[in-house]
Amino acid sequence: MKDVTIKRKETYERMAVDFKQDRQLTGYHHFRRLEIILSLLNKLGENLLILDAGCGDGLQMELYSQSHRVVGMDIAFTRLKRAKERVKKNAVFQGDLFKLPLKEGRCDLVILGEVLEHLEEPEVVLREIYRILKPSGHIILDTPSQSNIVDIILKLFGIKPQWGYKVDTTHLWFFTMNQVVALLKNAGYTIAKIKGGSFIRYDLPIIHHCTWVKKRRWVYRLFDCTVGKLPLLKRLGAIQVFMAKKVSTGRCTVG
Repeated sequence: MKDVTIKRKETYERMAVDFKQDRQLTGYHHFRRLEIILSLLNKLGENLLILDAGCGDGLQMELYSQSHRVVGMDIAFTRLKRAKERVKKNAVFQGDLFKLPLKEGRCDLVILGEVLEHLEEPEVVLREIYRILKPSGHIILDTPSQSNIVDIILKLFGIKPQWGYKVDTTHLWFFTMNQVVALLKNAGYTIAKIKGGSFIRYDLPIIHHCTWVKKRRWVYRLFDCTVGKLPLLKRLGAIQVFMAKKVSTGRCTVG
C-alpha cells in the first residue's frame, strides 16, 4: 500500500503542476454539483467544522468558508499552495485519505468533491471518514454516475456506459447510484439525501462544448431544476450528490 500511496502522490502532483483549476467552475456540471452541495450544506446549519477532503486549488473551500470553519486536505502539495493563497485564513495540510491525521470524532462534516471514483478502495476511505466524524456528523460526496437518463436507455439496448472512465483517465470506478448507496451503508452511514445534477450527459460531443459556455448555463440549469422536481427522476443524473449521516449506534450492512 505504501508503494501505491507514493505512486498516487506522484501522479496527482504532476497533474497539479500541469493543470490549474481556476476555470473549473466554468463547466456547467461543476457549477451544478457545487450548487447542490451548497444547498445541502445550508440545511446542516452554520459554523460547522468541515474537512474538504481533496480540496484541490481551494475553489470550493473558498465558498464553504463563508459560513463555516474549513480545513483543506489534498495529496498534491502544489494544489495546497494554491488553496492557501486563495483562502489564507484556512488551514490546509497534505495527507492521505486512507489514513487521516485527525482524531476520532473531530469533524461535523467531510466533503468529498469528485474524489470517490479516484480511490483504489473507496469503502476503506469511507470508514476512515466515519472515524473522524462526530456522532451526528455527515458526509457529502458527488461522483459521475451511470444512473442517468441517457445511460439507462442505452442499457436497455445492451450498451454498457464507459464514459465515466474516459472523461478522466485517473478514474478507477464508474458507479451506479445503488453501488454508492451500498458503499455508504456498509461503511456505517444512513442515507439522508440523493440529488441528481447535469441530467444530460456532459461528455456528449455538442453538449460538452456548450456546457463550457457560461452564457448558456441558464438553459441547462432550467432543464435540471425542472427535471429535479419530478419524483421518478430527481435522483438521476450524470453527476449524483449524496448526503449521508453517521450511524453512531453501530454499523449497518446491506444484505
